[in-house]
This record gives sequence, structure tokens and C-alpha cells, in this order.
Amino acid sequence: AEKWNGNDFARVDMTGKISLANHLSRAVEMEVTRHILGRADEAGAGGKAEGLDIFEDGGIDAEGAPSWWGWYSWPVGWRHMNGHGRFSWTVSLEPGKTVELDYKWHYFWP
Repeated sequence: AEKWNGNDFARVDMTGKISLANHLSRAVEMEVTRHILGRADEAGAGGKAEGLDIFEDGGIDAEGAPSWWGWYSWPVGWRHMNGHGRFSWTVSLEPGKTVELDYKWHYFWP
């Protein structure tokens, strides 16, 4: 799908869904955030899709990286081709109701 610095990359398209249910007897308002490695494409249900730099913009940094981050040798060009995506929603949910928050993203793999 892409070529960078002499390396070929395939595009991998992904989808996800977060399901929420309100089991309380009163309405609730929730803020939901989902982070992904790759490029955020689309957030359903009125959400927001943002592209961030993986080491800046509140992404993964040396002090905030999860413990597994250093266990893996990331492929050539990963940071250049992908980055860090964030999806966010503010949801008002009435008692007994459910909502599904769907999202789409992609990344490039060598």
C-alpha cells in the first residue's frame, strides 16, 4: 500500500466497538477514551478521531510508556508510518439504555 525509504508496507484496516449499558436508575454522563497504535480514521456515535505523534501530544513517552513497550523491537519505519490515535466520546445514557461506540483505524506493517 505504501513505500518508504525502500521498504514496502501493507495497510491493515481495523474496526472496534465499545458497548456501554446503564444499569442504574438514573441517567449518567460518561467520557470514554480509546488509544490505538496507528492512524485513527473515524469515530461513530458523535465521537472524535484524532491523530497524535506517538512520542508527543500526550502519546507514549519514555516515562509514560506501558511496561510492555520495551519488550518489542518495533519494525523499521513504524513511527514514521503510523503514530498514535485517540478516539473520544461524551455519552449521556438514560436508565436501562445501551450504546455502541464504533471506531475505525489503520496501520502500516512492513
